[in-house]
Amino acid sequence: MSLCTHCATPAKYTCPRCHVRTCSLTCTKAHKAHTGCSGKRDRAAYVPMREYGWGAMMRDYVFLEDVGRRVGDWGREIGRGGYGHGRGVARGNTTSKRDGLKMELDMLDINLDLLPMGMERRKMNQSTWDHKTQTALLTLSITFHPPKDVFVHTPEPHTILTHRNNARTPLIDLLRAVKHSGMPTWALALVHPGTDGADPTQFALPTCTMHAPMRRYYSLSAAKPLFTALQHTSFVEFPEIAIWSVGDFSGTFVCPSGELARTGDGEVPRKRRRLGKGALGGLVGGYGSDVEEKAVGPLGLGLDEYGASDDEDAEGDTDDEVDPALLLRLLQEARDDSEVVDWGEDDEVTSPVA
Repeated sequence: MSLCTHCATPAKYTCPRCHVRTCSLTCTKAHKAHTGCSGKRDRAAYVPMREYGWGAMMRDYVFLEDVGRRVGDWGREIGRGGYGHGRGVARGNTTSKRDGLKMELDMLDINLDLLPMGMERRKMNQSTWDHKTQTALLTLSITFHPPKDVFVHTPEPHTILTHRNNARTPLIDLLRAVKHSGMPTWALALVHPGTDGADPTQFALPTCTMHAPMRRYYSLSAAKPLFTALQHTSFVEFPEIAIWSVGDFSGTFVCPSGELARTGDGEVPRKRRRLGKGALGGLVGGYGSDVEEKAVGPLGLGLDEYGASDDEDAEGDTDDEVDPALLLRLLQEARDDSEVVDWGEDDEVTSPVA
């Protein structure tokens, strides 16, 4: 048992900073008075890797969070003092250009989510609001996707990060203004008519998409100004726009009204009602009849109604699938005995059908 460093009685407490053992509040105060110890844990003290565990990691996380909050407080104090003019904060005004950009975009039904300091995506973003022209100058991440069924070995998508894109400019003009030395020819052909000897009259505007929540996408019109194209959308720090050749994209779009629209391979096929064994009797029973009648299955449901309704959900149908071998055998039996039709009655056999 360890003893108190002041009175040599059994110790109860340990100083978080210097790990000195004490037995009471009196001895703890005496320790601080004699040594000048603050009694607070050294949050920046070195911890060997073999001793580094979950608790040490959480303490470091809390420490970094506290540093971030303090830096933000100091920045606001500098702004209130007027020291930050010319760096994005006006004298006497605590609203930064980032906050002003968010408010202006909110009024245009464009939801911009801003990240805290230290995040990599925030460092990449140079978007701002130009008060002179009353427009937004946005950072854009543009990804060009190679056309399908053109290459033997499909190349990787090509991504470019561009800055100071005027939001009043049509999206297609912003795409054509992208200048990059390593931009492949197929990417230029998506936005420039007549590239690589193509017929300019056959050029069609590309499909422009942007990620939406729940694995869905926003559809952006390339012919409209960027402001208009981004209305009713949401993004973090800056938009990430994907460029596709016409007809290549498949997925689910989120319409401005909130409804969903499917396109390409993302379309869900219509559900087909399964043909049960009971319905097979109606098919075989009417075989060979000269009278054009609707074949009736169980519960009076015509066979031509099976699979004809798009509104009914067939997921609850518990009938088994038709066995092809059984169907073939029944049709052969009906062909051999086509003169007599058995309607399923116990004591009565129908007359031959004329």
